[in-house]
Amino acid sequence: MSIAPRYGTFSLTGVNEDMKQVSFLMSKYARSGVLAGRVDGDNARHKLLSQLGAPDLPTIVVLDFSSVQLATASFLDESVLKLREDLSDRPVYLIVSNLLPAVEEELDALLYRAQDAFLAMKCGPDGSFSNAHLLGSLDPKLKDAYERIKEKREASATELHSESRDSENIGPTAWNNRLNVLTSKGLLVEIPTGKSKKYKPLEEILNGA
Repeated sequence: MSIAPRYGTFSLTGVNEDMKQVSFLMSKYARSGVLAGRVDGDNARHKLLSQLGAPDLPTIVVLDFSSVQLATASFLDESVLKLREDLSDRPVYLIVSNLLPAVEEELDALLYRAQDAFLAMKCGPDGSFSNAHLLGSLDPKLKDAYERIKEKREASATELHSESRDSENIGPTAWNNRLNVLTSKGLLVEIPTGKSKKYKPLEEILNGA
């Protein structure tokens, strides 16, 4: 069976720009359905980075855990959390998909301990997405910003500032910083709008893909 990554391209809703989608099967790195250990996690991360290369378009990278029965925290830390760190200087949005309960529970606990969050979804054979949900936890200020963006479906830091009850205490720069952090976690996508930019939940883009 082929283990090459799956590729796709679709348009950002309401934006004259394309995004690329790349899916990697994590079962490739499993031993009898189990992903375990920092050494294997580190090896997997470097192979994923090599296969991904330098994307020429904003790219959604899907780590597909189909057929993976178990995954240890050490493997997930090396292969998932550190991969996102390695990709922080690239236009890449990393998500996980098709996690069995045992794998999701382990990643969720790891993220809670790290006070971090990740977007998880179900991904069908046709590339469609569903059941978007966050694993881990967000700082209350980040969670508030994320919920506001989800409610509006798309917004700028200036818009959030003008609508905030704390607008006198929280300036546009603070809102912008929060949105940038959420973008670095792969939860929001930056959308250029002239000299400024807006932010859109990644899950909404995927649901409309």
